[in-house]
Amino acid sequence: MRLVSLLAVTVALIPATALAQTEPAPAPAPTAEDDDHHDHADEIVVTGVRRGSVIGDIPPENQLDARDVRATGATDITELLDALAPQIGSARGRGGEAPVLLVNGRRISGFRELRDIPPEAIERVDILPEEVALKYGYRADQRVVNFVLRRRFTSTVARADGDHFVLKGHKALITNAPEADLFLIYARVDGRIVPGQTLEQYLAEVQRVVGPDVRINVLDHHDGTVFDAATPLYDTITRVLARRDPGGVAVPYMIPGFTDSFAYARLGATCYGFSPVRLGPELNFTRMYHGHDERIPVDGFRWGVRTLWEVVSEFVG
Repeated sequence: MRLVSLLAVTVALIPATALAQTEPAPAPAPTAEDDDHHDHADEIVVTGVRRGSVIGDIPPENQLDARDVRATGATDITELLDALAPQIGSARGRGGEAPVLLVNGRRISGFRELRDIPPEAIERVDILPEEVALKYGYRADQRVVNFVLRRRFTSTVARADGDHFVLKGHKALITNAPEADLFLIYARVDGRIVPGQTLEQYLAEVQRVVGPDVRINVLDHHDGTVFDAATPLYDTITRVLARRDPGGVAVPYMIPGFTDSFAYARLGATCYGFSPVRLGPELNFTRMYHGHDERIPVDGFRWGVRTLWEVVSEFVG
């Protein structure tokens, strides 16, 4: 039992002895010089630039925030640049030089990187003087337009063209993140206003389909055109076709395609879509129309040229 007690005491005494031997000497009192050095060591200077700013310290001549961009009414980058034209044109050189376009303070490969970015994705627009163009390798006769995009923006761009519907996302310049500040579906649709229908009626029908939460902007439009079939020209077409294709009947119909007839109609001209071609029953031309394999028979083309010649010759007499 004594042995156990002795060992316990010995183990308890060894650390105490070691602590007594290694206790450091008290530190000297700080002097005024040390205090001054300590104050300077704690100073931290942080220099930063605004996100998306351009190279250098030349300030913008003008800045537009997201509200200013919306106020222009632009629905795409092209319309926005048109709205800013008085501010971004350069008076140097020959005059009217196109501006240098940047995205987040960086050069871009071309306008195609910008064209599908909706104005809603723009946080601000910096318009800078010509001197900034030199810093990016351009001549000093072009102003610089810097588009600063939102940090998080999700954009799905849809384009409807004919019977093709393509969806594509833009992730190179716009972050596609679940915590996006704004989610936008941007669609460009090519529609048709049928004869007798007004633009307001067409837009009301589209709005009914897409719902009240979708904003519709009309880029361009013109009304459908209708021409009377009881004219000397139509009678001439009917006679020539009866002669060139016995048993064939000329039938007026409505086409959804886009032609120049609406412009001629404003001048009072009568227009018919008449392009005669003879097609055999083995050729399904409607599936080839405007496709990569579109073609017509050579003999059918020659037949059509002759038919068209006879119509024109007979009509002008």
